[in-house]
Amino acid sequence: MYSVDGKLVKTIKENNTNLSELSKSMYILNVKFENGKAVTKKIIKN
Repeated sequence: MYSVDGKLVKTIKENNTNLSELSKSMYILNVKFENGKAVTKKIIKN
């Protein structure tokens, strides 16, 4: 996960990860799958 200014804020390697330590903001989530495909999504924590 990246902050909107491009700083890496968290690396997630499993499902159901606790994000409670992150502040309310918008984040960029870059997901890389085992088959080599990648997806980038914007998420908002409020």
